[in-house]
Amino acid sequence: MAGLRLCRFNTGRNLAVVFQGSYHGWWDGVQPLAGNERPPFDILTLQDMSPRSLQVIRLRHREIAAVLVNPLQAFHPNAPPPSDLALATNNRHVSDSTTAYKNWLLKLRDTCHELGIVFFFDEVFTGARLARGGAQEYFGIQADMLALGKTFGGGQPIGLLAGPRRLMNRMDPNAPVRVAYVVGTFSAAPLTLGAQNRFLKWLLSDEAKLAYEKLRRDVAQWRDDVNERFRREFDSEPPIQVQSYASVWSIMYLIPSRYSFLLQYYLKDEGMNLSWVGTGRVCFSLDFGPKELGEVTDKLVRACKRMYDDGWWVRGEDARKLGSEIKFSLGKEILGAMLRRLFR
Repeated sequence: MAGLRLCRFNTGRNLAVVFQGSYHGWWDGVQPLAGNERPPFDILTLQDMSPRSLQVIRLRHREIAAVLVNPLQAFHPNAPPPSDLALATNNRHVSDSTTAYKNWLLKLRDTCHELGIVFFFDEVFTGARLARGGAQEYFGIQADMLALGKTFGGGQPIGLLAGPRRLMNRMDPNAPVRVAYVVGTFSAAPLTLGAQNRFLKWLLSDEAKLAYEKLRRDVAQWRDDVNERFRREFDSEPPIQVQSYASVWSIMYLIPSRYSFLLQYYLKDEGMNLSWVGTGRVCFSLDFGPKELGEVTDKLVRACKRMYDDGWWVRGEDARKLGSEIKFSLGKEILGAMLRRLFR
């Protein structure tokens, strides 16, 4: 919120660009999706990794203050994260498309710089998870403005905004009463600043560098190992597959079912608490070594076997038939609800 306000204040432009499927918080000023009753008319939602999006930015650049990028989109370009609206389907596809996404970001940055648009990384979720220097280090691309949070508080709630003086300025020297009003709940809180100071000093150490490298290697190896084990345990027809992106990982359902969300409860019964659907973007912390990752694998396998044995998943030809039936049923339900609302 603060970053976008400063971009508009210092560029004199009103529009901001976000990309299809990306998440920038639930503030109605940046949420052009279902769940926001006030459509944000000053937001342009474009397609990620599309040359046509660059054309739109060029055509309307005199109106655009900033282009917002959530680096997590490299995990699932143009697809939304798991949500209440996506809970009923298996339509989840994630992969680490780092190289292709980096090439896209380079083109996007060059376009922004050419046209005087702020190239804005929203790393409130990813923060220092992708690398010590965040997505800028991970992709080798510098942003004009950076929003951070969560991790950088060293355990305390925090929001951070970083950028050059020309963009962080909250006063207009030519108009004394024109100011950008920006405040923060956690501004200068002593406990938060102390925790942040401790975290940042550790982050710059050689110990942190080695810890990051080790975690990334361990998670990549874990991903391959868990997928291979599922292929063995389920006779080459596993119900799920795991994908990872640095220390972030997610689960893809491979067997159609209206009840895949129940996996979170089987996992909870195994002693593993994941995000609300048990299959969202999950983050491994530095506390996870090979031993802990192995325990996660065991719990995943046991939970999936129990769920299959209880009849919530079917395989083979029945699964393919069920997949078509589920899509038809969902389409019928959604269309019926829309028609009832339209003619009520």
